[in-house]
Amino acid sequence: SLFTGEGELLTDATHAASATAATRVEVLEIERGDVQYLFRRRPNLMARIQQRAKLSYDASWAAIGANSVFSGFSMAQVTQLQSVMRQHEVGEGEVIWRKGDEVLDVVLVGDARLAYRELADVRGATREDLEPFGPGALLVNVYALENRLRHELTLTAERAGTIFHVIGEDLLDFLDNNPGAFIWMRDTLVVC
Repeated sequence: SLFTGEGELLTDATHAASATAATRVEVLEIERGDVQYLFRRRPNLMARIQQRAKLSYDASWAAIGANSVFSGFSMAQVTQLQSVMRQHEVGEGEVIWRKGDEVLDVVLVGDARLAYRELADVRGATREDLEPFGPGALLVNVYALENRLRHELTLTAERAGTIFHVIGEDLLDFLDNNPGAFIWMRDTLVVC
């Protein structure tokens, strides 16, 4: 399934582009008034669609497509994921997470490069451990989110670019509705 035109519904704008079917498709058209009625009855739905409309589609699709698990999601799952993603431009050297702060979110890397600089001082750290996280890397700790733990390292942008935050509560709701993703993330800290 694919939902298009949400930005236009929210702003009363006209469509910026046309869509042409390359094969036979079934289309369900919902009148603007009906959608606005639904938004009035379900304000959280409106907030999620507004959040998704703020994303740079090319950047979010590239990050999702570069992740080994997200790239296999259905269109419905991707749309649901995009509705809870918040795009953020980071500068080189910017701190994303600070050691000792509560774990509140997860990060999906767009075109930035992120690293835990403290790992260079850890005895036994391998070259692979020191490689920055690039496009599609998902930095997630479900256990820490569920148990309100603190970050053990500081995450810093090694190269400026785009990242996507997902607030912990939103991620946990997403995982409740996608048990396969929960099983995959349950004991994971980084997924590339």
